[in-house]
Amino acid sequence: MSMIQRGVSRLFLSASLLLFLCGGAYIFATRKAPPAAPPSAASAQPAIFPAAPVSAAAPGGAVQPASSPRNAGPAPGQQGGKKPARRWKISGKVVQTSEYCGGANPSDEILEALRKEKAFPNKQLFVRIGTVNKVARPILQSFTTDAEGHFETSLPPGDYCVIEEHKKNQLKIPDFTKENEKLPASDAYRLTGEDCLRVWWKACDKTLSVKRANLKGVVIKFHLECHPPCVTGGPPPI
Repeated sequence: MSMIQRGVSRLFLSASLLLFLCGGAYIFATRKAPPAAPPSAASAQPAIFPAAPVSAAAPGGAVQPASSPRNAGPAPGQQGGKKPARRWKISGKVVQTSEYCGGANPSDEILEALRKEKAFPNKQLFVRIGTVNKVARPILQSFTTDAEGHFETSLPPGDYCVIEEHKKNQLKIPDFTKENEKLPASDAYRLTGEDCLRVWWKACDKTLSVKRANLKGVVIKFHLECHPPCVTGGPPPI
């Protein structure tokens, strides 16, 4: 074989090798990728939805369902998701009258002065829901009068029972055994009846019906007697 023929043969082999390499690269580049696995239900969920809450394991391995915000309780100060009811201002005065508890016969001027309403300063009162005093109903709030007997408080619409401190707790039937040991029988303290005492205890000292408006000029009256409610006897006045 001549030199020219050997040169042409080498050129042909080089061209064939280059063509083979280019063809392999083309096939590799155009080969189709295997189909992707179908997405799971969790990954198919759009990103705008929040992730499901993680369940907490209870003691013993039991799994408790996670709490849902939809079932969460109302925020503080709300009832059933509603805004607190508006409170209305209640203002007025507490006054008192008195019995004559002296020994000598009083003059008309003294009796008239006792019957005249006077301011009841520093008088603390308590508020329950309803129109009858019941210890099962908790005390909502209290208020105290100023030096001139005036008071101011606020309540949402509803019916309320205003009572003094003697009626705040459960009724106790008084026992005068110790007191009467030091007194003659004619001066002994006596309870007129337990029913009388229960009627006194259940009665509100003032009932308030609060509508959607302020209450002004409310007057709460107390009459100070010489004996406790439903009690008679005791030593004669001096």
